[in-house]
Amino acid sequence: NTRLRRDWSSNVCSSDLTIEILHFLNNKLTIIITTFNRYVYLKRLLEFFSQSDSEFRIIVLDSSSHDLNDKELIQLLNQANVQHKQYPSEIFIGEKICDGASSVETPYSVLCADDDFLIPSSLIKCCDFLDRNQDYISAHGVYFFHRILNDTDKTISWHVLYPTSRSNEKVSPLARLKY
Repeated sequence: NTRLRRDWSSNVCSSDLTIEILHFLNNKLTIIITTFNRYVYLKRLLEFFSQSDSEFRIIVLDSSSHDLNDKELIQLLNQANVQHKQYPSEIFIGEKICDGASSVETPYSVLCADDDFLIPSSLIKCCDFLDRNQDYISAHGVYFFHRILNDTDKTISWHVLYPTSRSNEKVSPLARLKY
């Protein structure tokens, strides 16, 4: 976990690299965030992006049944780079995602839940890969799952959720389905 933190900060916190990454992503990528009755997580995620001094294009797909009363979250949702789309709470999530995706104006988009965190250096690597490999339609980085094991000392357990050593570059679609 310490190594991960160190790698992330060394890749993202250099001011020249950060400016280059942010400029690239501002013009290439839209982040679509789904939320349902989890304004605490949505606020945390939007604060994360706003503290990165980025102008990411963000579309929030919100079907919450709870009233939005948090003034700080309302300010975050009213930023110029954020489009807050509200839906009835009973909407089918697929319909909500399709509608949100139709608003994307950048070449690439990424879908995440309100409790996910996307690392800017990973996003730029995926966009760069797709730019260089026009025959691919998607790319993703490493996906980690974590949980707090001990509330007292904040011990965290994490592991890679998806396999990272297997390739999906087989010619046959059937072969790609078999790991």
